[in-house]
Amino acid sequence: MTRLSITLLGAFETTREERPITVLKLSAARGLLAYLLLEAPAWCNRETLADLFWPEQLAARGLHSLRQALSRLRHALQQPGDPPFLEIERERIRCLPADDLYLDVWDFTQRITQITNWPPFNGKTLMQSPNPAFVSDFVLTALREAVEVYRGDFLSNLRHDSLPFEDWIRLQRERYHRQALEALYVLAAVYEAQGNYAQACLYARRQIIMESWREEAHQQLMRALAFSGQRSAALEQYQRCREILKTELGVEPAASATTLYERIRQGRRPPPTPYGAVPHNLPRRIPCRDEREADVRRLCVRLLDPAWSLVTLAGPEQADNARFALEAAARLHGSFPDGSWYVALNEQPASDLCNALAHTLNPYWNAALDTPEHVLHFLHGKTLLLILAGLSADAADIAFLGELLRRVPRIKVLVVAAQRLNLLAEHVFTV
Repeated sequence: MTRLSITLLGAFETTREERPITVLKLSAARGLLAYLLLEAPAWCNRETLADLFWPEQLAARGLHSLRQALSRLRHALQQPGDPPFLEIERERIRCLPADDLYLDVWDFTQRITQITNWPPFNGKTLMQSPNPAFVSDFVLTALREAVEVYRGDFLSNLRHDSLPFEDWIRLQRERYHRQALEALYVLAAVYEAQGNYAQACLYARRQIIMESWREEAHQQLMRALAFSGQRSAALEQYQRCREILKTELGVEPAASATTLYERIRQGRRPPPTPYGAVPHNLPRRIPCRDEREADVRRLCVRLLDPAWSLVTLAGPEQADNARFALEAAARLHGSFPDGSWYVALNEQPASDLCNALAHTLNPYWNAALDTPEHVLHFLHGKTLLLILAGLSADAADIAFLGELLRRVPRIKVLVVAAQRLNLLAEHVFTV
C-alpha cells in the first residue's frame, strides 16, 4: 500500500510516495475531501453535503454534482489493492482513512492537544501558560515541532462559490490560526526568558507575518531586540507597529507598548520576564546512547501523562537505566514547578526510603522532615518529579511509596529497580 499525504494547512497539496497527485484540480472535490477528512470517521448526510457545496442548485442537481465530486476523489486517491478510502451508502458518506495516511491538520491538532494537556498548561490554552520557567526543554521542542507543521492558513488557495462552505473554511481557518499564534507566542516568551533573543525574535516575527497588528508580538520583538543590544531596531519596531495599527485598525498602540518604547528610548532595559528558577538536584547530564533517543522521548511523554503517576524501569542494568531516567528528567526540568529530585538510595546514609527522601529534600527547603507524616504533609499539594534509583522490594519502603502516591496526587515517581514493585498505580516502562 502506498503512502498518501494530504496538506490542508497552507496550499492544498496531495502526494503519493512524495509524488504530487495532479488530477484532483476542481475546488469542489478538494473541499469535499477536506470536509470528509475532518469529519472522519463520522457519517455525512448526502443532502447536507450537497447543500454545503452547491447551495444555489436544485436538490437533484446538487446531488448529481456530489456524485461527480466523489467519483473524482476515488479516481485520484484509490489505487488497486488499497482498502476503500470512502464508504458510500444510499443516504450517507464517510471517509475511512488508511493507517498510513498523513494529514497535516491531524498532526498539528494532535500535537497542540497533547501539549496543552501537559504541565504547565494542564488543560488550559497556551496563552494561559504560567511562568516560562515551567516550560521544559521537552515541551519546548514539542511546541517547536508543532509550529513547523503549520505552513499557513487552512486551505489558503481554495476558493469555491458557496457561502456555507466559505463559512466552514473560515471557522477552521480561525481555529488553527489562533492555535499557531498561541504556540509562537509561548515560544518567543520562553526563549526571551532563557536569554535566547535570536530565537525570541524569530518567533515574534512569525506572529507578525501571520497577523501584522498583533501588539503582543510587536512588544515581544521590541523586548528581544532591546535585550540583544539593538536599541534602534527596537524603537523602529514600535514605529512600525504604530503605523500598522493606525492603518489597519485606526487605533494607537496600547499603553504597555508605549511605556516599553519610552523605557527603551531613555536607554533603560525593559523589565525582565519573570523566570523563577525551578529547584532540582539532578546531576550533570551524561547523554544516552543514540539508539535510545526514541525511548527517551517516549518516556518523557509517559511522565507527562496524568494517568502515569508511578513509572518503573525494571531490569538488571540499573546503572544504564539510571542514566536513561536522568536524561528524561533533565529534558522535563521545568514541567514540575516544585522541582525534580534524584534519590540514589544505594548512596544515602539513611536506610529507608522515607529518611532518604528527607535527607535529599532538607538542604533545599530547610524543612524539618523527621517522620513519615512530616514528609507526607510537607509534600502534599506540591508538583514534583522523584527519581528513585536502587529502590529495593522492602515492604516498608513499598508501603511508604504507596501512601506517598495516595497523599500527594500531583507527584510523579520514576523508579529504577531490579524488578517491578507490584503497586496498583505502577506502569512498567520497557526499553
